[in-house]
Amino acid sequence: MSFWEIASAFLRWWAGTTVLALALWPITYQCLKRLPDRGWAFARMAGILATGYFFWLGCWLRLWQNVPGAVWLCAGALLAAGILLARSRGENPWGWLREHKKEALFTEGVFLVLFAALTWLRAYDAGATHTERPMDLAFLNAIMRSEYFPPNDPWLSGYALSYYHFGYILTGMLAKISGLVGSIAFSFGVTGSLSLAGLGAYGLLRNLLLLKAEPVTAEAASPDAPDASSSWRKPLNFWKSPSLWLPLLAPFTLLFLGNLEIGLEFLYSNHIGWSTSWEEGQNNFWTELDISDLNTPPTQAPKLIPNRGGWWWWAASRVIHDHPLGDTSNQSKIEVIDEFPAFSFVIGDMHPHVMALPFLLMAVAVVLEILLRGGGAMAESPSDRRLFFGFTVLSIGSLLFLNTWDILIFGMVVIAGWVGWQLSRRELTFGPFSGWKAFLARWGATGVAAVALFIPFLIGFSSQAGGILPNALFPTKGGQFFVMFGTLFVPVFAWLFLELRAREWKPDWKSSLALAGTGLAALLVGSLVMAFVISLDPIAMASLGGVLGGYGAMEALSIVLTKRFFDPWASLLPLGLIAIALAALLGWARRKTVSHFEPATDAESIPSGKQWADAFVLILVLWGACLALFPEYFYLRDFFGGRMNTVFKFYFQAWAFLSLAAAYGVVRLLEAVRTAPAEGKPRRIYPLLASAAVLAFLLIGSVYYPMAVWTKTHNDQFADEPTLDASAYLQWFHPEDEAAIAWMHENITDNGPLVEAVGNDYDEYAGRVSTHTGIPGVLGWIGHEDQWRGTRAIHGPRIDDIEELYKTMDWYTAEEILARYGVRYVYFGQLEERMYGTRGLDKFRAHLKVIYEADGVVIFERVVP
Repeated sequence: MSFWEIASAFLRWWAGTTVLALALWPITYQCLKRLPDRGWAFARMAGILATGYFFWLGCWLRLWQNVPGAVWLCAGALLAAGILLARSRGENPWGWLREHKKEALFTEGVFLVLFAALTWLRAYDAGATHTERPMDLAFLNAIMRSEYFPPNDPWLSGYALSYYHFGYILTGMLAKISGLVGSIAFSFGVTGSLSLAGLGAYGLLRNLLLLKAEPVTAEAASPDAPDASSSWRKPLNFWKSPSLWLPLLAPFTLLFLGNLEIGLEFLYSNHIGWSTSWEEGQNNFWTELDISDLNTPPTQAPKLIPNRGGWWWWAASRVIHDHPLGDTSNQSKIEVIDEFPAFSFVIGDMHPHVMALPFLLMAVAVVLEILLRGGGAMAESPSDRRLFFGFTVLSIGSLLFLNTWDILIFGMVVIAGWVGWQLSRRELTFGPFSGWKAFLARWGATGVAAVALFIPFLIGFSSQAGGILPNALFPTKGGQFFVMFGTLFVPVFAWLFLELRAREWKPDWKSSLALAGTGLAALLVGSLVMAFVISLDPIAMASLGGVLGGYGAMEALSIVLTKRFFDPWASLLPLGLIAIALAALLGWARRKTVSHFEPATDAESIPSGKQWADAFVLILVLWGACLALFPEYFYLRDFFGGRMNTVFKFYFQAWAFLSLAAAYGVVRLLEAVRTAPAEGKPRRIYPLLASAAVLAFLLIGSVYYPMAVWTKTHNDQFADEPTLDASAYLQWFHPEDEAAIAWMHENITDNGPLVEAVGNDYDEYAGRVSTHTGIPGVLGWIGHEDQWRGTRAIHGPRIDDIEELYKTMDWYTAEEILARYGVRYVYFGQLEERMYGTRGLDKFRAHLKVIYEADGVVIFERVVP
């Protein structure tokens, strides 16, 4: 693609998202009214999400087809509804934009700069040629080609997708209104998600800093003026305002900061810690830490810049791994995934956890709004409560469909509701209920409504989840855990340390330590009890024989408990964060001894803006630490049979929440250094030392993203010029298939199905026709269908049937197979010839119509009754 073609696609995508942002701006303005920016930073995510929801629902109900006009209809309806609501309530969202145009344009500029830079980087790594990119492209093309929803499964004809695929629907929707094909929209699905996530992180930290700068006023505290807190003092010099530039730390810590593995790469590359006399079996720093690829002696000559060859940067996502008891060899390790956003975007797969990240941050913004509304205790009109309730359930419930694991944020929603209620010092009511009954009823109804919105998806969704199992055998090494989260833990702990010294609040250590200790004990005892129950089942014990290392159940548990006792840091580090956050939150909530709530009427009765901001960040710390702690003791049973996926999904969310807290902590540290007492007073030393430690860790983590991107884009680029086309690699490696697929795009308008050779998972050449056209194939990647369906019973017979179809010379046998799966198109190319030979080709020529033939590729058409 030329520069102008890339620029044109970029501008069309940006314009499409901008129109949807403006369409929902009137509603966002009213729903996030207590945020200083009135939700402007999240309007783009809200517009995509709300428009996409109604577009998807209409396609599912068959009210309209999967066409651009339906998208514009939904966006127009939302815009009209928002304008009518705003006028009825005397609100003027467009006037607010005019008044704050500089702030709004700067926020938009943050998104544009991120989007432009990342789009250009993507142009050097666009091909759907590795990992699970072919799967993502197949999903997107199948969704764009489906007439109605649920969309077709591109690799299992006759079935709908059984996967959380809302992100693919949203990307396909944006592609349609932008006039882009799926192979180009695939690139924007990644760069757009990263840019939106950066925008969301920036918006969250900016709102927190603006809140922190604004003390509460009597007007803001009054129940009769609920919107007063949404206006902030404008800086005397706009361009020198700290609240404009400092929030850029949040996109950095969320998206571009790596873990400490990159620092270890530098040490390893320079042979630090390895001696020439080292022999197999000897322990040293590296073997004790036991990180994959770094626990064996380096074979290359020492060099300053690490580059072990290939995808050396992959090791950062495999810092943690498990071993069977008594066996610590590399051959026995059990893989555990510990991805973080920077790694995910380097990989560049358009996976649900990547596409869901911006909307997870929008849900975090909703959590902040819940807190500022006093958890529902602040006085509001009935219409305002209903509007925000709808916005909340859509924001939270959509995570079920985007990336089901992200629904865990509902726990943070409930915590924010409780903290806001306690800090507001107001009576909480919900229908006929008040107090705790109202609290339970309110958030119970919110959870039920959030799930109910997406019942059409849940009806056809086949989840891998098979319950919760104990992690009794694989405690994480403390060193590995710190390597994973150290770049975030250091700034968070440093900030909390300074806050504890400042004593702006009275921590409730007694209650917090009791709660944190009880929670940890419950996790430990619960996992041990469940493990003991499982040990009574001979079948279960037989299945665990490979990881028990020949030990009996009780002996194995004794060994594991000893390991936990002597290396407890993977539990103690998050437990420390939980205890400190709880101490502060409980201390604030119990700052007055009252027997009942009394209505607040003055500014002193509710926290200042700074305290609201601090409370919110403490909630982020609390929930992020809980997510990091949970996989130490339990995991969700799934297709993989271990805790690999649980660690992956829990850690990824924990990183998101803790990265925001880390960015806020860095800002507070900078303030502490600036406002610390003059030289000679000891209190100045603490912020300086804390800031130096934080800076060192951030510098180490910041090296990961540029080094990994440079390595990958220069190793994996196939084109002579930049391109955003994920299918462009076919021109260089499989030109005959590229020509045939291009012909199919232009001449085949139906959804087949088609049949092609069955290949191996993670092979971009397997299922290549259904992947690049979106026409459902009889069978694609077998192992992935196993995961999505939870069984091979549905598609297992298709493997032999497809082989028989291509190999048999008997037309009646072939015809029966074609009819069984309703096949309309038979594709015969180099892969089919290599796998099945040509002896069965004559029967197709004799009984089917040849609609395409060139360069060794033949496409047959069968008349379907």
